[in-house]
Amino acid sequence: MVRDVARGCGATPAQVSLAWLLHRGDDIVPIPGTKRRPTLEENLAAAELTFGPDELRRLDTALPPSVVAGSRYPESVMHMNGRCGLSGQKPPRRAVRRTRYGRMGR
Repeated sequence: MVRDVARGCGATPAQVSLAWLLHRGDDIVPIPGTKRRPTLEENLAAAELTFGPDELRRLDTALPPSVVAGSRYPESVMHMNGRCGLSGQKPPRRAVRRTRYGRMGR
């Protein structure tokens, strides 16, 4: 559905997602992950995107807050950002072996 709206607006699905969040209110601030300049430019262009009432209704109906929930990352990569599972607990520290030249991980 987001792709359909994007095609109708001449935008990308990412731009539609960001623009929809921006239309949700001044208390919502999307923070997109941006590594490259073309992606930054694409994200900035989302601020210029406007929706008609029908498009906003379609997006609001398809993406109600009660359905959008869960972790930001899949369970398999949670350890990469310093978290273990959905509980948010830090992973256990690795054992460190000391050598006469300093510390060395296992």
